[in-house]
Amino acid sequence: MVVRRIPIASEAERAELESVLRSKVLLRSPSVLRIAEYIARTYLEGDSEDIKEYNIAVDALGKPVDFDPKRDSIVRVEVHRLRKKIETFYKTEGADHTLRLIIDPGKYVPRFESVFPVTVEAAEILPEVPVAASVRQAWWLSRWALLVPISAILALVIWSRTPSRPVPVPEPIFLLAGAPTSQVIVADAGFILHGDRWFKGGSAVYPAPALPLVPETSRSGQRVGDFDYDIPLADIPWELRLYFGTRTGHYGEQGPAARGFDVRANGASLINAQDPDIGEPQSQRYITKVFRNIRPGPDHMLHLSFRSGRETAYINAIGLSAGRAGSLLPIRLISKTSPWTDVHGNTWSPDEEFATGGTVKLCTKIDSGGLDRNLFAGERYGNFSYAIPVSKGAYRAKLYFRESWFGPGLSGGGGVGSRRFDVYAERQPLLLDFDIFREAGHKPSVKEFHGLKPNADGYIRLKFVPRANNAAVDALELIEEPGLK
Repeated sequence: MVVRRIPIASEAERAELESVLRSKVLLRSPSVLRIAEYIARTYLEGDSEDIKEYNIAVDALGKPVDFDPKRDSIVRVEVHRLRKKIETFYKTEGADHTLRLIIDPGKYVPRFESVFPVTVEAAEILPEVPVAASVRQAWWLSRWALLVPISAILALVIWSRTPSRPVPVPEPIFLLAGAPTSQVIVADAGFILHGDRWFKGGSAVYPAPALPLVPETSRSGQRVGDFDYDIPLADIPWELRLYFGTRTGHYGEQGPAARGFDVRANGASLINAQDPDIGEPQSQRYITKVFRNIRPGPDHMLHLSFRSGRETAYINAIGLSAGRAGSLLPIRLISKTSPWTDVHGNTWSPDEEFATGGTVKLCTKIDSGGLDRNLFAGERYGNFSYAIPVSKGAYRAKLYFRESWFGPGLSGGGGVGSRRFDVYAERQPLLLDFDIFREAGHKPSVKEFHGLKPNADGYIRLKFVPRANNAAVDALELIEEPGLK
């Protein structure tokens, strides 16, 4: 029998959780915000018993499945920071709230407490300070006035001799066009989505059909017409992603398109109304265009302009990530529903955004053959494909396989020949009649290919076509090879 858990939160508690999640003190700390969002969502769904240290580490922070709370205190440290930020919230933005969120020390499940505002009947009267005390105070103040400039000079000397520290990488910027400016969403892949801002002109359509990067429980929007964005950026290379979903509003509901209108970045053309049709998107709901080496202008702003042509200009979301000069950042996908960070600090994102077809399942019995077992903790199987948006260039692909169903001792039985499939990149075969078990038994098999290029639409499409039973893959990487063209 399946037990359906019933949410226990009142409307007042829901409103208070939303206020805390949207607060400025949390927006400045993405990792703390991810934990807060996970705790809030789990609590509101009535699953308070699941709010545990291990679940927070794996589901909210993307830690590996073998995370050990006894050896790693990251959750305790981050939740301690969360408590401090909640305290700050109620001293500033939420000072007038009569219902307050509390996460007790040593616990992770939230509770709520009603408080009553304190009114001051009369102003406090400061005691009189004796004259002698005032004179002594003035004497000390005069001495401190002399010490302050000296201290400043000493601090400057010490600072000039201190080795320089690495400049922190700016946080990604993701805007949901047309959505309320106050909206804040933590995406399934871990990054933070903000409501629309820094725009001029156009009109908002809200809500609009959601993009895959937006959680199903949240809403997204769209900006249409002739409009501009002036986005403040650090002077480094950035990667720009433009997301175009189903066109909505008084233009009717049509399939996604990114042609028939112009898009420019600081005067340079990104999308031209005369460009050929972009063709089939990675799904029927949206397309993505990727541009690397995007830099701000002399005013430290990225000026994006959208101008209608044969079609009305529109945009559903804008993404900006700190990039790498000369090449696209590596794309790492894993067949799981939550992101994972490996021992080298590389983030592997859930593959759902790029996949069409197939089913994801988690694997518990893992023989990683010396590789990180988290690469093989899940697999996508069936007849499926990936459409991965990239910029122009040549790419190295690595595909990670491990047979988790067929073979002696496993549920599917059989062995060699039980699973056979083909893998294509833009209709060119990468693997034909591939049999994971024949290749490596129950150990991992990693296949590497060089010189893959995107099609005219700006996608690298990988198709997994079954011959006997389902095709399958556990993870994949795309890394640009700047030396190849």
